[in-house]
Amino acid sequence: MKSFTKCFVVLILANMSVFCIHGVRAEAPVKVVSDCWKEETTQKKVECFLSRSDLDENGKQIIFNVIKTESNFRNIQSQILLPNGEYEDSHGVCQIHLPSHNITKEQAYNIEFCVNFMADKYKEGKMKI
Repeated sequence: MKSFTKCFVVLILANMSVFCIHGVRAEAPVKVVSDCWKEETTQKKVECFLSRSDLDENGKQIIFNVIKTESNFRNIQSQILLPNGEYEDSHGVCQIHLPSHNITKEQAYNIEFCVNFMADKYKEGKMKI
């Protein structure tokens, strides 16, 4: 039994040394995804997140145009003043109306969430354009 163990250990060490000698390491392939958060402007972040979505080009263009129209790429609360003196409860670059959806302000201000939210609504046929 001892000789079997020694042979097994020698075999393992021999295989390890081959990898060390030749500088070969076994690793899973890594998928490189650009980091949209590193983009300098909000518009570039929106474009980056849209480019990563699985929407067709028409859908991407529609969402881009809606965001441009709604907020001009400003990540803010709506500037529409209601008769009661308060601002409309829509937030973020997509101007998501919080009372109409079950999301938080933090989600509405998250550009990636916003783009994905609009992409989902587009795919569901629920975007009113």
